[in-house]
Amino acid sequence: VLCSPMSHMLPRRSERYLLFFGTKNDRRLAILNAIVGAGVPLAFVPFGCYGKELDRLMLDALAVLNIHTDEAQTIFEPVRCFHPLSNGVPVITEEFADEPMFDVFRRSAFVVNDMVGDIVSLLADRQQFAARADGHIQNFAKSDPLPLIERTV
Repeated sequence: VLCSPMSHMLPRRSERYLLFFGTKNDRRLAILNAIVGAGVPLAFVPFGCYGKELDRLMLDALAVLNIHTDEAQTIFEPVRCFHPLSNGVPVITEEFADEPMFDVFRRSAFVVNDMVGDIVSLLADRQQFAARADGHIQNFAKSDPLPLIERTV
């Protein structure tokens, strides 16, 4: 069940880590290991984790990471990002190909070129990150991306 923007299912809590969910491959693991090596706390969603358990992990996260499966893959994955943004959880995503239907996500997520360096910079000042994240969430709340999501599923 998809939620309308800002209809929090559970309250946001400690915001203590970045969260990654998705298949793990060599490229993604290299990026994720480098993020941890840079001192950024990271959590992985266990295989088979859905529903309330996934929501609790997500709502405790500083942000959800969206990492392409390979270098050639530059298509944005809105399905992975819609649920966190709908529930007030920021998304940090790798740069993606410009497609007008994904403009709302470009305005609503942290779009970075260097996943490790840019994340370290973003999180260096947690208050500034929180303020920028709030702006991104507000941009998302003012949009109506559901028709776009439905077209990509």
